[in-house]
Amino acid sequence: MLNTTRWGIALMLTLLLSTATIAQSNQYLDFDGTNDRVIIENASKLIANSNALSMTGWFYCNQLGYGQGMMGFRSGSDGFYFIQLGSGSVECRYVNNGNLYEVVAPNNSVIAQTWQHFTMTYGSNSLKVYIDGVLIGSTSAFGSISDTTLPFGIATHPIEQFNFFFNGRIDEVSLWREELSPSQILDMMSNELVGNEANLELYYKFDQGNANQNNTHIVDVYNFAKKGTYNGLIENMALSGQSSNFGGALDPMFQWIDFPKLPTLVSTGEAHQLETNSSASLPITYTVLSGPATVNGSQLSGNGEGYGLISASQVGNGSFDSAKTVFREFLVVDPANVDANITGILPYDMAIYAVDKLEPLRLSATVDIDYAETFSIEDVSFEIGGQNIPIRKGEENYYYTMWTPTSFGSETLIVKATDNFGKTTIKSIPFEIVQGVSGNTTTVTFDGDHVGANTTFTATSQAELPCHKGVYGQIMAHLTVSCPPGGCDPWDAIVNIEARGFDGKWFRVIRYITPYGTACTHSIDLSDYSSILNGASEFRITYFTSGNGYAFDLDIEFIAGTPAYNYSHIVPLWNQAYDFGNPANLQSTERLFVKPPDESKAATLKLIATGHGWGANNTDNAAEFSHNIHHIHVNGAATFQQDNWLICDPNPSSCSPQAGTWYFDRAGWCPGDIAPYFDYDLSPYISADSIQLDYVFDTTYVDLCHSNHPDCISGTTCANCNDGFNPSLHVLCNLVYYSDEPMTVPFPVGVVEVESSSKINIFPNPSIGEIIIEAVQAEFLGLYDSQGKQIEVSILDISNSKIRLNLGALSSGLYLAKLNLDGQVINKKIVLAK
Repeated sequence: MLNTTRWGIALMLTLLLSTATIAQSNQYLDFDGTNDRVIIENASKLIANSNALSMTGWFYCNQLGYGQGMMGFRSGSDGFYFIQLGSGSVECRYVNNGNLYEVVAPNNSVIAQTWQHFTMTYGSNSLKVYIDGVLIGSTSAFGSISDTTLPFGIATHPIEQFNFFFNGRIDEVSLWREELSPSQILDMMSNELVGNEANLELYYKFDQGNANQNNTHIVDVYNFAKKGTYNGLIENMALSGQSSNFGGALDPMFQWIDFPKLPTLVSTGEAHQLETNSSASLPITYTVLSGPATVNGSQLSGNGEGYGLISASQVGNGSFDSAKTVFREFLVVDPANVDANITGILPYDMAIYAVDKLEPLRLSATVDIDYAETFSIEDVSFEIGGQNIPIRKGEENYYYTMWTPTSFGSETLIVKATDNFGKTTIKSIPFEIVQGVSGNTTTVTFDGDHVGANTTFTATSQAELPCHKGVYGQIMAHLTVSCPPGGCDPWDAIVNIEARGFDGKWFRVIRYITPYGTACTHSIDLSDYSSILNGASEFRITYFTSGNGYAFDLDIEFIAGTPAYNYSHIVPLWNQAYDFGNPANLQSTERLFVKPPDESKAATLKLIATGHGWGANNTDNAAEFSHNIHHIHVNGAATFQQDNWLICDPNPSSCSPQAGTWYFDRAGWCPGDIAPYFDYDLSPYISADSIQLDYVFDTTYVDLCHSNHPDCISGTTCANCNDGFNPSLHVLCNLVYYSDEPMTVPFPVGVVEVESSSKINIFPNPSIGEIIIEAVQAEFLGLYDSQGKQIEVSILDISNSKIRLNLGALSSGLYLAKLNLDGQVINKKIVLAK
């Protein structure tokens, strides 16, 4: 009855307010539902601690679907947002300090391919939701949002890891610091806002682009409620063509102004050319409203220091109406007052550099500068004792080198950085070189850092580890996982911990799987990562939680002793999630070629692979609960075996008892444990100029319930061939070289496509029986079914360039032809479709 009444009223409103069913300018922003969105950073500052707020917008949903974020704020403890659920229902929530108030619009509230106006208000201890100006539900609500750092999302769920993106068109989005009345809502449905209304904080019209044309120069959408501030950042949009772009039809007399974001200006007279355009190609008038700058035509020049505001306007002519005036903030700085930011990494200020003897030592520092759109670092130099030391540029803002001291005692590293305006910043970094260490030392990195609820948590921490060479025989990491207020997460989740090296590169060093709702402690030997656990190291932890999260402490313990080698070098190999058992790509890892440093004396390949995905729709309950054996091939030969199966009861870290199914054995991991490394000795191979490495997944495994399997039939062979929860292996693999002398860093590890594969052609494919494999001097090694079993096949003809096979006796399905071409074994897929 509620729906019938509501839509009857909505129809009357449509007849009375003929322009209310579309946004007033008739232009909108179209979102593709994949990852398009607009984000306004820190927008919750505008409504924080307010006892009244509202948000409104026009929405045109292309098709109904679960989990379409519409607009709003959200964190674990605060939120104000709309999300479309299944069957056209809408979740409308207000959350503050963990208290949840909710109105759920019933099924069919959203009508596909129809413009609708959505409003949510809070005030007078009540949460109310309106669609097309009609109140559809309300509930008691109390409190206010306190977080001032939340982004406001448009066409997205603010917790983006759920991939809740809106598929359709949006226009006229507004946020208010007041509870809008029903009459105000009806009025804005038929009358465009001016932008200066009382308590209006955000207002986006989405009419600054050419409909369906190339708008790739536009990076943000204007907030007409706050002159030049809180503009919305456009993310992931194509901004060209019929979708993922500005769309709609404009009144022939309507014009808009595109005023790009301004860079930082300098006070030394250099003028900035304003690149503003009118959609009508009419001249723009600029006015500096405040701040230390002047404008001459379209040239903006700074003449002091501080913030300012400039407007761009166009009054129109007989063919076009006047454009909405657009405002931009700007900042003017004096280059003489802008210093480079210099930070010692190895060593850092007043560090003790402990060494076994006077040998080459690593030096490292970071150098950057503020206002990067205007300023840049042009030159960096290192100097000790009046001696200039040649340096290398690392990742981002890292610089590093090797230097050999001549004595123990006090030294000073002088770092000089010159910017593009000619100013040189000098930083002195005093340190002391000592021989040996007196005992063990422990450094805290993460100290109770709390993963927030329902979010992807990424935190970085700078820790002043010992500066060392040849004095620590072992380095241990101790991870303490504790429950924050409200309790621990009830489910397992992947935690990755990375360390940043002296050259700015990030290396994953720990893979941890959280326990089921309990606190635990763990330890792991990280001695192989000695070269990056050195000096002012940066650490990063990443973890997604759908629950309350965890608190993490990570301590690094340095144990005095003599290492096997004084120098090491780390090369990352496979570090991502790979399909496992996908019939269309059974071996999904890349073939890698690495060049060992000439000075290397030993090498270890460190490998972790945790299996994920499970259920009846995954053959053998893979990959989490499937016992598989993988191999590392070195130079084309199976060299190392990885029996990737762990016994979880008893828990390897004594993290028990837990809730849930913690006691089931798993592929490469257990809940509440640091995933163990498989270490393989590559030392016998490092004398070669290059080493070919292949990580070969268990060749006997194929997911028969995968959507890419030609024989999978939902409801017959498998419950659902398209459930999408497919097996995967999350791989962490690093190669560590060791030496007694500094190593010349070789060229980076490379991902190399097997060129020979492109020389093979199979036709017809799919086939009903007979196929031809066309390849010069290829050796046919056999045909295998989707289970990895070799199949007898009738070979009709073999020549220098062709192999003709008769597969007529085989049933429909996926097969693999194995060939030897130029000394490389290559698998090619063949599909029989009879």
